[in-house]
Amino acid sequence: MSRYQFNCYHTRWAPEQPSKVVCIQLLRSVLQLDHLPFPYHVLSLDSLFCIIIFSASYLVLSCDTSATTMASGLLKPLAVFCSQSQSQRYIKAVRNLGDAWRSLAEKPLSKSEEDSTLVETNFDFVLKITNILEEQRQSESTIVEMSALEPSISLLNVSSELSLSTKSSATSLSTGPSTSTDTPRHYRIFADYGTDFIWRDPDDLRPEEGDCMLEAEEVLSTFPSSVLELYNTWVDTYTDNFSERREKTENYYADVFLTASEEVAWNVAGFLLAWRITLAPQVGRIEFSAGCSKYLLEKGKETSATLQFLQDQVDILAEGKPTA
Repeated sequence: MSRYQFNCYHTRWAPEQPSKVVCIQLLRSVLQLDHLPFPYHVLSLDSLFCIIIFSASYLVLSCDTSATTMASGLLKPLAVFCSQSQSQRYIKAVRNLGDAWRSLAEKPLSKSEEDSTLVETNFDFVLKITNILEEQRQSESTIVEMSALEPSISLLNVSSELSLSTKSSATSLSTGPSTSTDTPRHYRIFADYGTDFIWRDPDDLRPEEGDCMLEAEEVLSTFPSSVLELYNTWVDTYTDNFSERREKTENYYADVFLTASEEVAWNVAGFLLAWRITLAPQVGRIEFSAGCSKYLLEKGKETSATLQFLQDQVDILAEGKPTA
C-alpha cells in the first residue's frame, strides 16, 4: 500500500473523522493543484475519500512511467516546471517536451530542429537544448543555447544619445547607472526571506556602494518590464510559502515547498530568470543558488551550467521530497 493510500485509510477510519476542509487539503496535495476543478462542497465525506484513494492509486500506478510520458532523463525538471500551475505565468511556448505542456497545444519544431527542446518564456528569454536525450548524447554533444530578443533600456538610450555625437551627451551617459562601456557587474541570487534575493558579488563591491544587498529595481530597471515583474513574482512565491509554512506556524524546520515537484518548478523558474539577467551586456556573471547547490552563470558556459543544474533537479525529484 502506498504512503498516500495508507494515510487516506488511516484518516478515514479514525475515531474522529476530519472535517471536509482537511479532506480538500489532502486531495489538493495528492493532485498537486491549487484549486480543485469540480464542486467539491456538494460532495459527502465518503465521496471525497473515494476520490482521494482513487487519485493516490492512479499516481502510484503511473509513477514508474511518468518519466517516459512526460520527459526522460535531464528533460524531466523542465517537464515538471511546465506542468506546475504556478509556472504558467512564466511560459509562452514549449516545443518537443512530450505531454508536459497541459495549458496550451504544443507546436512542433521544424524538421531540422526535431532533436531540440525549446522553452520560450514571457520574460524575453528562450532556452533551446539540442541532443539531450540519453540515446542522442551517446553519439552527439548536447548543446544549450539561450537568447533574449529585447535590448535593455540602457542600450537603447546609449544608441539614441550617441547618434547626436556630442561630447556633453557622452559625458552624461558615463555617469548613468549602466551603459555599454561600463565594466560588467557581478551578482549573486539566493533565497533569503525579507530580501529581493539579489546581491552584489562581494568581489565586485565598490567603496561608495557600502552594502552587497540590492533591491531588484536597482538591477532590473533597465531590462524589459516583464523581467522585473516576473522576477518579483518568483521572489514572492518563496516569500509567501515561507510566511505561511514557517513564520505563521513558528516551525522554522518546515519545508518551504509542499512537494519536490513544486520546489523544482520554482528552482527552474529562478534559473531561467537568472540566465536572462546574465545575458545582458552590463552583467558579467551571476552565482545562482538553488538549495545547497551553486551555479556560476556566465556567457559561454551555458551548456555546462545547465546540464549540472538539470541533473541536480533530477536528483531532487528522485529523492521525492523537498530540500528547502
